[in-house]
Amino acid sequence: IKEGLAYNYGSIANIYLELGDVDSAIEYFNKSLEEAQNEQIIIVISEVYKGLADSYVKKNNFKEAYKYLALHNGTREKLNNEKIGQRIAELEIQYETKRKDSENEILKRANAVQRNYFIFSVVLALVIVIILYSRYSYSKKAQKQLEELNATKDKLFSIIGHDLKNPFGTLINFSEMLMEDYLELTDEEKITYIHMINEASQTGHEILDNLLQWSKTQSGKLEFLPKKVELNEIVEANIALLKSAASHKGIEIFSAVNGGTEVFADKVMLKTVFRNLIGNAIKFSHKGGTIKIDSKSNGEFVEIVVSDNGVGMSKAAKEKLFNPTVFNSTAGTANEQGTGLGLLLCKEFVEKNGGKIWVESEEGKGSDFKFTIPIGN
Repeated sequence: IKEGLAYNYGSIANIYLELGDVDSAIEYFNKSLEEAQNEQIIIVISEVYKGLADSYVKKNNFKEAYKYLALHNGTREKLNNEKIGQRIAELEIQYETKRKDSENEILKRANAVQRNYFIFSVVLALVIVIILYSRYSYSKKAQKQLEELNATKDKLFSIIGHDLKNPFGTLINFSEMLMEDYLELTDEEKITYIHMINEASQTGHEILDNLLQWSKTQSGKLEFLPKKVELNEIVEANIALLKSAASHKGIEIFSAVNGGTEVFADKVMLKTVFRNLIGNAIKFSHKGGTIKIDSKSNGEFVEIVVSDNGVGMSKAAKEKLFNPTVFNSTAGTANEQGTGLGLLLCKEFVEKNGGKIWVESEEGKGSDFKFTIPIGN
C-alpha cells in the first residue's frame, strides 16, 4: 500500500506539473518522496528529485532546482551501479507501468465525471425543452378553444337574434294576413300564403332542432346510443320528410341504397345527418333538379353519397364548410335561409360514429357529399 502511494503521489504531481500548477506539483512530489524514502524505493526517489528540480526551475528558484538536480544525479549514480543494474531496469519498468496505470485511472475517473456531467446537462436541457414546449402547446390549445367558444357563442346569439326570428316573422305576417283578409283573398292567394307559412314552419323547425342538438353536443349532454340500423329505412324516412320542400321546387329525390344494408350507428344522429345533407341539396338545387342517395361497401365501412346537380361550390367555399369557427351560411337558389350549423352537426355526428365526411364539388356542376359509417356486423 505504501509503495502504491509513492507511485500515485508521483503521478498526480506529474499531472499538476503538466497543467502548470507548480505549487500543487511540489506538494505531491514531497508526499511521494516521503513515502518512497520510507519504503526505500530508489527509482521513485530519483524521479521525484528530477520532478522537484523541474518544478523549481519553473518557479525560477534555481538554488532549489540545482539542489534537487544534484540529488537526482547522485541517486542515478547509485542506480547505475552494476550490482543493481538489472534491478534498475526492472524497477523502471515497474515504475513506468504503475505510473501509467495510475495516470490512466485518474484520467478515466476524470473522463467518467465529465461524461456524467455531459449526460446530466443534456437530460436537463431536454426536460426544460419538453416542459417549455408542453406549456406553449397547452397555451396555444387553450387559446384556440377560447376562440372557438367565442365564435360559437357569437353565432348562437346571431341565430337566436336574427336567423330564428325571420321564419317566425314570416309565420306571424302571413297568418295575420290570412286571418284579417281571408274572405277577400282568392283561393290561389290563400294557397300561396299557406305554402309560405309551411316553408317558414319547416325552416324554423330545422333551425331550432339544429340549434338544440348543437348546444347539446357542445355541453356533452347528447346521448350516444349506437346499434344496428337499416340504412334504407332512414333514407326513405328522410326523403318522405323532405318531399314537400323538394316538390315545391320540382326536385326529384331518389334512393339507390340497397335494401338490407345495415350500419352500426346512433339512429338519431344518422337521421340528423341525412336530413341536413338532403335539405342542403334541395336548398342549392335549381327547379327541376335531381338528388340521388347511394351507398357502397368500403371494407369495414359503408360509404354513402348525397349527390345533386345544383350550383356546386368553389374551392374556397369548400375549405370553410366544416370549420367550427366559421358558420358559413349561403342563401339557396330560391333564397332559402340557413344558419351554417347543419354541416357542422353532420361532421360531429359522423365522426362520433367512427366515420369521416367530405365533399366533392365543382362550381356550376353540383356537389357530392360523402361520408362513411361502420358496417353493421
